[in-house]
Amino acid sequence: MKTIITILTILGFAFGGYFYIENRYALAQELEKTKQRLEYKIISDQTQSIQDRIWKIIDRFQKKEMDDTTKEELRSLEVNKEKLNDKLKALEK
Repeated sequence: MKTIITILTILGFAFGGYFYIENRYALAQELEKTKQRLEYKIISDQTQSIQDRIWKIIDRFQKKEMDDTTKEELRSLEVNKEKLNDKLKALEK
């Protein structure tokens, strides 16, 4: 009888420890989801920042002629925004 109680106690501690560790620490799947959500948020913020810069340039030069440097900057921003939008679409899938 003592042997059965000892075995059940050891099994109880083993399963208790297993479930404690499982609940205490994040699973790899949860970490991957969190990583993807963080990456999505960072890219989304970068896209919004670029869009704000584009709007500022357009507002500043709305009735004026843009110089070549400003035109290049605007084109570069639009290309970067498209690349980031493509990354966002890929992350959404």
